[in-house]
Amino acid sequence: MNLEQVLSNGVEALKDDLPAEKSLPLVTLFLGICAIAVQRHQFSIEDPVLPDNGQNLFQSVPDVEKWIAAYKELRQPGTIKILLPFIKKIELRRLHAADLSHAFTKQAAQLKILSITPAEINRLIASLLDLQNASSVYDGTCGFGGTQVALAERNSNATYYGQDINPEVAALADMFLTLQNVSHQTVAGDSIMKPSFFKGSALRLFDCVVLDPPFGIKTMQDPKVASYGRFDTLNQKMRQMDFYFILNAVERSKGKTLVVTSHAPLVRTIAAERKVRRYLLPRLTAVIRLPAGLYRKTAIQTHLLLFDRVKKNNQVLMIDASGFAEGRLREKQLSEDGTESILSVMKQPKDMDGFSKTVTHDEIMENEDSWDVEKYIVHSVFQTRRRGTIRWDVDKLQTTKKVPVKNLCQVIKGFNLTSKHKQTAHGMRILRLNDIDQDGRINIGSVTRFDVTADLGRHKLKKGDVILVAKGTQQKITVFNSKKDVYLSINLMALRPKDVHPYFLKAYLESPIGEYFLAKNTTGSSLPVLTAKNIGLLPIPEDLVHQAGEIGEAFRKARKKYLKKLDEVKKQYKKKLDKLDNQMNPGLWREI
Repeated sequence: MNLEQVLSNGVEALKDDLPAEKSLPLVTLFLGICAIAVQRHQFSIEDPVLPDNGQNLFQSVPDVEKWIAAYKELRQPGTIKILLPFIKKIELRRLHAADLSHAFTKQAAQLKILSITPAEINRLIASLLDLQNASSVYDGTCGFGGTQVALAERNSNATYYGQDINPEVAALADMFLTLQNVSHQTVAGDSIMKPSFFKGSALRLFDCVVLDPPFGIKTMQDPKVASYGRFDTLNQKMRQMDFYFILNAVERSKGKTLVVTSHAPLVRTIAAERKVRRYLLPRLTAVIRLPAGLYRKTAIQTHLLLFDRVKKNNQVLMIDASGFAEGRLREKQLSEDGTESILSVMKQPKDMDGFSKTVTHDEIMENEDSWDVEKYIVHSVFQTRRRGTIRWDVDKLQTTKKVPVKNLCQVIKGFNLTSKHKQTAHGMRILRLNDIDQDGRINIGSVTRFDVTADLGRHKLKKGDVILVAKGTQQKITVFNSKKDVYLSINLMALRPKDVHPYFLKAYLESPIGEYFLAKNTTGSSLPVLTAKNIGLLPIPEDLVHQAGEIGEAFRKARKKYLKKLDEVKKQYKKKLDKLDNQMNPGLWREI
């Protein structure tokens, strides 16, 4: 019977007493304790039932008491009696920590419980970190220890230091490393608020650091009260914990650091987070975008951040491995080809179409300190709304001389309309997203009026303004053609042409190249946001600007003709439907 089946059977046997997220770690711990007792302490498991509720077994392993303190169910009468028949089907003398950890991870994934770093990501992390000369390795959110076990497979001579806020989790990690027979210290505790491992009164530094922290945790207590120098760059409390975890990892490393993170910390435009990204930039060596859905409990996009305290250049390697997934839905894995491609380009950095690009610190700072891989890597294939799939001439796209939108237009931002602004018959017309129909037309008469006493002068629209969506997944672009007083709401933005045809701007932004640059200049992890600064930086090929009048007028005429015919077709269609409705109405209803 293989390890996965043993764990599965153990979980099934305990299902009346414990949920799977409790029983799987417990069964794994007991199996590990038995293997350690047999391999290291010459314990013999021969009897059908161990005497004294397993006291002889537990006493044979020195560290077992602190592990069982976190899994008190192992002391309950009958638990060992239930588990022992499954345990005895394993060749305990040959059981390796890596095999047990792998089986535990796979079983957790199949049961869709627990948040665990996927095995293939652990192997990738172990390959990316320079462990050959490391004598100390730290993981401040060590979890069940799978990452440390993978690292120890590469370097069994280092000492592994781990901390996790969950005592049950830390106990299992400690058992895995004991079974692996490597030097280690694993403690339970909060690595941010109550960090462990000191050298005198200062936090100890380590040769290598790895961290796979939980995503999306909000900050409660201010970690600066327990900074120990880790968070000195912060001048205010952060709303999210992401950068506390990242700073904890980077500041405790003497060499290389690897952090697993979600997409959000790479792109949020909050000033405090931009400041941290700029502070860390001199140590950032690579950003690797992984396929979405690798973690079983979330479909979130994950990234690997690599740092080096002794980095000697001003470049960052951006890698987009998001296309290297195999499997389906939340059973995805990073493919072997993906792993090999990442390791190959990390070993010999080079620009590869749609996969990797080396960017300078200046480029990153010019892009609002964004670490978003998509901002820097051009994919030769692009999916457009109107023209379907297209292929770029990448070299030409990058080398074509361009003019930023801010040279041609003034950017008008929207007013923040809130619940305190009540609708009224004689208030100010505030244009919102749903006032623009699918054909990009605005019915001014239907625009809702609101009671607003603030001065809205800077939000007022003028004829010829080009309106587009600032927040949201659905982009609509229209030219404002009214002289009535209408004001923009916060989810919209307008471009006021200085000396360029407004319909050229609409035509360009709806074209494949304009759509591409809009996507590249949009930020936000869950809700796409187009900031005033980003729209101002949006590039337009200089050659097209010289043809703006001709293109804009041609587009205006074509659009006018199209809308006229569309209205005629809609009118004819309505007449046909009305006729059919009447045919299907044998006197059951009438219009009022």
